Amino acid sequence: MLPFEICTSDPSSPFRTLIFDTPRQQEIHSEDLDAYFKRLKLIATQNDAQIVFSTTSYRFDIDPELDSEWLPRFGGFEQPMYLGDFQNLMD
Repeated sequence: MLPFEICTSDPSSPFRTLIFDTPRQQEIHSEDLDAYFKRLKLIATQNDAQIVFSTTSYRFDIDPELDSEWLPRFGGFEQPMYLGDFQNLMD
């Protein structure tokens, strides 16, 4: 049982959200990362919880009825970024 599953299995638990950053994605096989996130999603769905995760190269196949994808809107040196010059976005 994953710690997130233990924390969310009790309906009275205030712990309902997991925020997850995935550093060093190049060191993790995409299949392993995919399996891990799918398992976390199953746990969240079963236990009325939410998972927010940030990735650079990994792409999760979202369910449009259950999931949301927030894509960065600013340019960056290596990849798009969430923070940037707001004025340039408005032009």
